[in-house]
Amino acid sequence: MAISVADRLVNRGTAARVPARVLASGLAGAQGLRQEARVGRVSEAGGGRASGRGRAAILLVVLVAAVAIAWIGHRPADVPLPAVGQVAEPARPSPPPSPPWTQAQLSDLLSAIVRADANGLRAGDYRAGELRGALAARQTGKPVDAIADAAALALAHDYAAGRIRNRHRFNWYIDYAGPDAATMRRLIVAAREDQRLDTWLTGLLPDDADYRALRDALSATPEEDWQRRDRIKANMERHRWLPRDFGTAPDRLTINLPTYRLEVTRDGQTANSYRAVIGATDMPTPVLSAPVRQVIVNPDWIVPASIVRRSHLKPSAKYIFSRRPDGTLRVRQKPGAGNALGKVKIEFPNRLAIYFHDTPSRSLFGAEVRTFSHGCVRVQDIATLGRSIVANQARYDAAMASVQTRGFAPARAWRADIVYLTLVRSADGSLKDVGDPYRLDQAMAATLEGRKPRVPPPAVVIPPSPAAPTAIDPGVEVIDAVSANVGAPTTPE
Repeated sequence: MAISVADRLVNRGTAARVPARVLASGLAGAQGLRQEARVGRVSEAGGGRASGRGRAAILLVVLVAAVAIAWIGHRPADVPLPAVGQVAEPARPSPPPSPPWTQAQLSDLLSAIVRADANGLRAGDYRAGELRGALAARQTGKPVDAIADAAALALAHDYAAGRIRNRHRFNWYIDYAGPDAATMRRLIVAAREDQRLDTWLTGLLPDDADYRALRDALSATPEEDWQRRDRIKANMERHRWLPRDFGTAPDRLTINLPTYRLEVTRDGQTANSYRAVIGATDMPTPVLSAPVRQVIVNPDWIVPASIVRRSHLKPSAKYIFSRRPDGTLRVRQKPGAGNALGKVKIEFPNRLAIYFHDTPSRSLFGAEVRTFSHGCVRVQDIATLGRSIVANQARYDAAMASVQTRGFAPARAWRADIVYLTLVRSADGSLKDVGDPYRLDQAMAATLEGRKPRVPPPAVVIPPSPAAPTAIDPGVEVIDAVSANVGAPTTPE
């Protein structure tokens, strides 16, 4: 018994906290207790199995107590007892100190900071005045080094991944963060040593034609036109929020929400375009990006609880009521005529349960401003779109002619991209204003500059709680599907 308990103590990590000699001492005492127990068992052989099990339990408790007492007795006075539930962690080494800044390096850093204004940021936010004063007085030493370290790290982060940290406030769920702080520090030191800090920092900015067009437009817009300048700055920040390889997938379904159109890119070339309806202003469609998982023909609809309450739905042949394992109500709208998702749904995994789908309310595609959905994107003629991306078109056609739910895998590695850019580059290089349906530009520009918006901010939007992926209902046949996991439960549509 003592050996097996010792093995368990070692396996659970107790040996890391109890010295070996202490453990041996405790076990020695336990061996004596075990010998006494054996004598007791011989004299009480007729005592029955129940009493034997009771004595075994007592012996185990005594054994553990003996080990603990022995440990406390042998513990050096200067070693504190660990707190209950505390797990010892190895000490993390502090980052190596940055080498001292030279005057040339400070000048290089200040040159990069001054150009922040041309990129829609403010040089004053990166301690430009303090660095300029230090250079003028030829100051060096730890205080100046600390200012330069902080300024360089902040500018590097904001150039690489944007200045605003709380992007979810602006419905942005592409969580690109750029390199971590430790990596940035190493890269900054390397750039300083190579005498290319200014060039390296500038290289962290987006370098595509769209960003350059925004930068040129900001330079050409007078200070008096603050509203246009604010909108340009907001869009420059959004471009910094995007991974630098964003939008480069050869096969993708992309919607820039203010345009109300979904663009199909195949082999890197625009192949088609479809009208779209996006989330209402009080339920805006979020920005996100994910691979297309599958196309569902004749989907059912799990009605969100908020809509169930608001619509006062009752059980019927159309709406099936049931209880989930946790006791919450589940309302399912059966596939067929009048289903809120129409005939086709295109799924891509995301924690907000957003997808592209059909709709029985097709007249809404004729409106100029199409902000009518509960968050998902309704696509006109999505049946044609779905057919163009699935692997088995013959079986897709058969499913479209039936009323049974079927799932189809895409023929290629399609990607779904949802973005929100209110100023876009035209073919001639100029900027085109496509509108700001969610009124985010002015609020973003104010956040960048640490002030209140010059116009009323948008309504605060609380997105759905992240939900674990759920599998397709057992009764749904999945044909050629990549996986039966749909990536997220159906919601607000």
